[in-house]
Amino acid sequence: MAQELEAEMKKEGLSSKDYTILSKFIYNLEDTNEYYKVDYEQFLLLKLISLERKLKQLQEIINK
Repeated sequence: MAQELEAEMKKEGLSSKDYTILSKFIYNLEDTNEYYKVDYEQFLLLKLISLERKLKQLQEIINK
């Protein structure tokens, strides 16, 4: 999931270095590959913000 999120961020012109939602780690000292992990607390906060925006837009449509 983290690698997919990184790819989507790149598509939107965002760098994971600018956000705390993704971080890199080395899974095994014998394996030099770096992997991403998701900070789910940050993920849930961003999801909440997104849902609040959608609700606001829907409320504006209803009010019209």
